[in-house]
Amino acid sequence: GNQLPEEASDAPPNFDLVSDSTSVTLNAASTWESMSTILIAVAFLLVGAKVASESGAAGAGMATKGVDLGKKATGFIARKMPMVGGDAWKKRGQRVGATAKGLGRLAKTRMPVIGDLARNERAKKMERGTGMITSGVSGWKPTTRGKKVARLAALAGLRTAGKVGAMLTETGGRKDKRAKDWGKIAEQEKERVERGYSTSGSISGKIKQDSTARLNIETKLSEEKKSGKLAAKQVELSGKDKSFQEKQKIVSKTAAKRQEDERILNRKSEMDTARNRDKLLIADGQLPRYVEDVEAKHYKEDLEVAGSSNIDRTLANIGIRKDQIRAETDPEKKKKLQRDMANTMAFCGSRGAVFSVNGVNIATADMGLAPIEAGDVVGQQAKELSAILQRKVDADPGDIQTALGEMENIMGDGYTAFMRSFTDGLAKSSVDGAVSKAGLFREEIEVGSNNIPRSKFVAVDPTDASPDGLERKKWSDGKRGYALSQAKYGRMEGFEGSLDQVEVGGETKHVITSDEAVKRTAAMWGGVSSNVTASVDMQNIDTFNEAFENMHFHEVQNLLDEMMKKAKDTQGIMALMKRTNLVDTFGAGTLHLTGAGGVVTPIT
Repeated sequence: GNQLPEEASDAPPNFDLVSDSTSVTLNAASTWESMSTILIAVAFLLVGAKVASESGAAGAGMATKGVDLGKKATGFIARKMPMVGGDAWKKRGQRVGATAKGLGRLAKTRMPVIGDLARNERAKKMERGTGMITSGVSGWKPTTRGKKVARLAALAGLRTAGKVGAMLTETGGRKDKRAKDWGKIAEQEKERVERGYSTSGSISGKIKQDSTARLNIETKLSEEKKSGKLAAKQVELSGKDKSFQEKQKIVSKTAAKRQEDERILNRKSEMDTARNRDKLLIADGQLPRYVEDVEAKHYKEDLEVAGSSNIDRTLANIGIRKDQIRAETDPEKKKKLQRDMANTMAFCGSRGAVFSVNGVNIATADMGLAPIEAGDVVGQQAKELSAILQRKVDADPGDIQTALGEMENIMGDGYTAFMRSFTDGLAKSSVDGAVSKAGLFREEIEVGSNNIPRSKFVAVDPTDASPDGLERKKWSDGKRGYALSQAKYGRMEGFEGSLDQVEVGGETKHVITSDEAVKRTAAMWGGVSSNVTASVDMQNIDTFNEAFENMHFHEVQNLLDEMMKKAKDTQGIMALMKRTNLVDTFGAGTLHLTGAGGVVTPIT
């Protein structure tokens, strides 16, 4: 036929789609490689004739000759088909048949053909083994024929029904992905290219998408109707059929057990994998880290279900769990309950001082714990561990160490992750105002078996005069000092956690009797201003009221004197004290504030 110009010109194109010798074209079309393709091409020519003719005289001539060729080619192929048979025909027949069924939608879609024409041409050159395979970086080199196809489409300016043009040069080998005569590299490159090739823009691809979408929505609609009817029947039976109700309970219980077993197995598998990965790191001279990461992940999951954002509900659950642990006699069941309590206490710490202080007070009710002064580190350690274990832990370094061992046994592989979360919660609560929770347990690194470092958690013992003991005490004092400095700039929500504690009638009462409690109160509240006083939380007012009820006159006056030493606004402290029951407890005018220059102001 006429040759395409190498470069586009302004003159109308003059070209034919077929050779002067129709037999040559039919010969090429008769190969099994092209038979299914030529049928699709005929469909394109028949349906798109009107669109093609709109491009002018050249387009009309192209369409006319194309239709004539299509008729002849179809007849020729029909005569050839019976001579072939076998699986090859079945494979081609399935492709042609599937295409023919979808031609009814063919004329409804219009889009460019340039992209598919070029991609198919490159794929065909690849399969012919013309040495066009290059590295993944350079990609495919366009062939001369591919350039001509692109120019043809550009010159004609056609927007045809679907991307039928993509099929004009499509090869059976690309669809069937055969690579029998390829070498190793050629096979890999062929697979890489074919996986990246999409037929979603072709006629069959478009119709398949449409058909699949329709089938999916019909299937979903049918399934929803069935599910709805089934659910309605289940609701009906569950309300009146006792045997159905019993079976439903069995199903639910079985499902719950299966899900829990799967959770345990999945966690075990993750831990096994993490241990093996750590072994590889150790063998390579690196520090292990994967086991700790997995433990932290598992513990975070447990922590999320341990409590509720509603403080009343969380505290009520602590009271219930406390009674369950104390009543349980089965060691394994008790261990599970203690683990739940540990997670709940860690959760409370993560929520801040109000959750943490109240949670520990409820968990240790009726234990008969000894009074704890504000500066008593070991006493506070004993109270925190008693709340979790639900046994009275003595304020003794030896029993504290025993209790930590019990904690490790209860938490198992999750001990390190738990202790990190637990101590982080204590630190958070301390800067909220509960200063007594700061500096209790310290994470240290020790060298274990095979010279592998591991974390351990040590309870600070202020009486330990060894170098390590002195270092730990210094660390603890620093943590408490920092917490106090931060708390006075905040809302001091957990203020009662900075005071002395005594058990009265089985419940914890917060009092201000020790020098440390006075010091903390003065540091936090001495700087209160008049405009801030009105916004002080009622829980803090209640704490003052409770403390004053258990204080002697001289203790209260000593506290007021210390607060005035820190005062920046005398009227602020005066207003704060008037919000409490101070006057009702000690009488109007009996207590006073001594301001700058020795000015005495009675509290009335």
